[in-house]
Amino acid sequence: MATVEEIRAEHEKALARASELRPRIVRAERWDQLFASPEVAQVDFQRYLVDGWRFYYINEGRDDPPVVYTVEPHPDGNIHRIARQKGYDTTYQRLPNGDVAQTFYYPDKPPKIDLITPSIGNIDHPFTNVDTYFPNNIIEALSEGPEHSVRLTFLASHLEGKPATQGWENTMLYNGYIPQRIGYRLFPDYALEELAQMRIQHPQIFSKT
Repeated sequence: MATVEEIRAEHEKALARASELRPRIVRAERWDQLFASPEVAQVDFQRYLVDGWRFYYINEGRDDPPVVYTVEPHPDGNIHRIARQKGYDTTYQRLPNGDVAQTFYYPDKPPKIDLITPSIGNIDHPFTNVDTYFPNNIIEALSEGPEHSVRLTFLASHLEGKPATQGWENTMLYNGYIPQRIGYRLFPDYALEELAQMRIQHPQIFSKT
């Protein structure tokens, strides 16, 4: 078991690494640097934020209790509400300026609001949503043993992306990754780069998907 001093040293090391990586981030200033049109932004919002969380438990085989999804009309942008446990709701609202408010509700404390803005994450990279697709059969096809399978499962989880909030940018930097920005989501740089290499090394697997 690590000592308090060792834990503190690792924490300081991670903070220093984050400080070194942060200046390398090239940031967007406007939404049109991330999306070709408001219509494209709306598709990304629905598919990767709302539906991504809405179907998370279903895809994981944990649909008990079932997910309840509703859309509440609002003059500043419809509120997409996702509820799985009583009192624990998550809402997404795409605001008139293009920002997205992600709100977590709890039964025993105030709601927590995270804002997704264009300036979070690095845009200086060649990847798009197409480059985040991780075929369902690839873990079985490439696994050479339990450890390899665990690594691929970890990679797959990182290729789901995280909402482009300041909190997730900080987390990725703390863990030593550049947070690459694609649409409304962030991805650790290593995951996109590793998947790109896998496409080159194993074209026969990706051609079947």
